[in-house]
Amino acid sequence: NEVQWGRYEFWDYEHRHSVVGVVDLDMFGYPPDVGRVVDVARRYVVPGASPGDGGGGADDDIDKYHAVCANGLQVSNGRRAYYDVFSTILLPNTFLYRESDRNIPRGELDGEDVDLAKMTQVKTLRWFLNGGGGGSSSTATTTTGENDDNVTTTRLLANRITASDREEEGGGGGRFDFLVPVRSCFNGLTLYRADVFFDSRCGYDVFDKRDMVYMSRSERQTCEHVVFNECLRRRILEREKKEKGSGDGNFRIAVKPDLVTLWHLLN
Repeated sequence: NEVQWGRYEFWDYEHRHSVVGVVDLDMFGYPPDVGRVVDVARRYVVPGASPGDGGGGADDDIDKYHAVCANGLQVSNGRRAYYDVFSTILLPNTFLYRESDRNIPRGELDGEDVDLAKMTQVKTLRWFLNGGGGGSSSTATTTTGENDDNVTTTRLLANRITASDREEEGGGGGRFDFLVPVRSCFNGLTLYRADVFFDSRCGYDVFDKRDMVYMSRSERQTCEHVVFNECLRRRILEREKKEKGSGDGNFRIAVKPDLVTLWHLLN
């Protein structure tokens, strides 16, 4: 089915209560309910807004993010895995890209967790479903008779956690209705706060030599989404230092486990 993004445009290039959606157009599957995407934008990206708002309640950034990424899956012979490891960097600085093609070895990034960096793509999906590792059983249950390949939980994701499922959970969200903060991600669909996205000094081709640590040796480049997200992180740090005299460069971006895109379907 065609995803009719145009029905929900709400553009204001300089306003903090607008959201920009960046979407890959060559994937197998997208969130079927555009209203659900708008709901995620209002809940987690638009300051002060909540589901059902026109966008723009109290000016409050608590628990809000500058960007929220979908959870990109690939399916091979019925086995589901996290796909977009080239764009994904876990906090504080763990690059998920395969060791054989990294520009620098695992463990040489400042703050990198080598054990997490070694995760397979199947284990990476499970990590996100568990809320970033631990995950309470009430929000990220994976205890099934087939837990070794995570069949049950990923089937729920592939079917998109529906509104009725969320209602059954008491109206407060389904088992995967939470965010996992990361340093960078994309996954085929990312929602950015407009005033952050349209920073004139950042772009997908605005390369900084510091980004070379995330470069693919075979591709001879760093993922453009990493380049863009790292630029936004540095710009926020610069603004905080200018306005407050200090800052931690807290570009807030996260993966939404139940907002699913499908990159590859292989049998």
